Amino acid sequence: MFGSKKAETEEFLKRAGIEKEPVCLQSTPIGDFPVTYIEGTEPQSVNAKIMASHHPYDKWFSEAVMTGLHGMDPSQVPPPPVEVALEWSFGKDTSQ
Repeated sequence: MFGSKKAETEEFLKRAGIEKEPVCLQSTPIGDFPVTYIEGTEPQSVNAKIMASHHPYDKWFSEAVMTGLHGMDPSQVPPPPVEVALEWSFGKDTSQ
């Protein structure tokens, strides 16, 4: 994504409305899991847009990353968006 596909990746992120996407690796006793957090214009609809897209890069990303890494099936309804259970920032009151 950041080697030979770097320019395509940047264009893809802009097209998807993704402004920030940290990807972390969580090691657990039952295996490693990728943990991804998306910030952008409509983060709740990004997965559905990518999986339904016919753009060549989006199709590659859907197959290689969403299906290959995360196990999502593009022929199925995308999973529901995540809900923030807790958010804390030092020096900022984020309670509602």
